[in-house]
Amino acid sequence: MSEQQSGPVGPREDDELKHDHEGLRGPGTEGNEWREQGTPPGMTPADVEERSQLARFLDPSAFPASGEELVAAAQANQAPDVVVDRLRRLPAGEQFENTQDVARAAGLGTEERRT
Repeated sequence: MSEQQSGPVGPREDDELKHDHEGLRGPGTEGNEWREQGTPPGMTPADVEERSQLARFLDPSAFPASGEELVAAAQANQAPDVVVDRLRRLPAGEQFENTQDVARAAGLGTEERRT
């Protein structure tokens, strides 16, 4: 019977590839810690995550839009309740040009310009 391979390459090649990539991992690369290292000035990791979640369910074609229109767009994209609830709390009567505007109005930290 032939030896079963673990993927497109054999077990030996798998081990070599694993060894090659071990050097790419270092302290602080486990889990989500990389997000904290890449957090833009003016934002917390939670801000980054929340803005990312908003952007996931708001297509660029939805902008410019009012808060009510953004709620409808997010619901059409099957956004979770936490995203829809955040959008429902946006100030009434405002027009939003992009996700950054939404994040700012929602009270999330936003990127500071680097000089």
